[in-house]
Amino acid sequence: MPKELQVTLMMACMEDAPETRKSNDAALIRSREWREQKEALAREKGLDDAEDEFIESLIYHKMGHSDAYWATAGEVTAGLRRIKTKGAKIDALKDNIRIRWKGFGWKECETRWTVRSKALTIQELANRLKQLIRMQKKSKWDIPDKPAAMVPQRKSIVFLGTATKQVRRLDEKAKEGESALEERSRRNWKGREEGGFGSVHSNMQTPYPPEPKTLVGERLSVLVSVDLNDADNTKDCIWMSGVVLRVSDGTWPLTVTSRTRCYPVGEAAEIAWDAVPKIEFEASSSIHPLNPNMWNKDKVGAWCKDFGDIDYGIIDK
Repeated sequence: MPKELQVTLMMACMEDAPETRKSNDAALIRSREWREQKEALAREKGLDDAEDEFIESLIYHKMGHSDAYWATAGEVTAGLRRIKTKGAKIDALKDNIRIRWKGFGWKECETRWTVRSKALTIQELANRLKQLIRMQKKSKWDIPDKPAAMVPQRKSIVFLGTATKQVRRLDEKAKEGESALEERSRRNWKGREEGGFGSVHSNMQTPYPPEPKTLVGERLSVLVSVDLNDADNTKDCIWMSGVVLRVSDGTWPLTVTSRTRCYPVGEAAEIAWDAVPKIEFEASSSIHPLNPNMWNKDKVGAWCKDFGDIDYGIIDK
């Protein structure tokens, strides 16, 4: 290249150097901000996922201390006999595996629901659950007081310049630790249920109605339709609760005037109802039908066990 051309090119580069550096700096800043934004979004999702996973663990831990929990191989066999549908059997088996895996945090209980793209059968799931029960008994696994909260950690990255406010906020949120994640999750769990999203009270029920003879002395809740305003016939559905005094023996007439039609054995109960101030209902007793097909449903006529107020484990400060 001729010397004159070399000098010309060098002079041009020197003149363009400030703009070039400015352009390069801007590109570096945009690249850094893009990486930070991408990581911030992933971090935010990670924290949200951690909350969702912990809420799921809290629900299964609660189920592990309820009627939904099958503690022995015998209870598995007996429970499956009482469940009528294939889907309900699969759900009950998976729930009992998840109680141990997610609720109690026993990683040895982690289970894949498909093998070679084929879903596990009822028998295969039952065998797996019974295997876990044997492992639990042999190894004497302790049931924890609560599931562990796992806080996702952000990778440590060297930044050119100052980290964005979003990244700093996420870092500060992570430093709150497991206790803060647990507290947020418990409050969100309660908020979701109060908003009608899910019901741990329903999750804690057996997947089949209880034996009628075991109901005497138990507290039940029944979903009924009531008049809230006599003037405009406004109605609402509420859960009424009470203690079972006795259960139908097959001789109770369906109505006061009926002489031949009676409630089937175990399909009605005399219940001592709690007072319900909201509808000005005073404590009293009456006979109420207990249709087995309405066990643990969510419509008028549904009934289930009353476990009282759910303890979400929230610490009031």
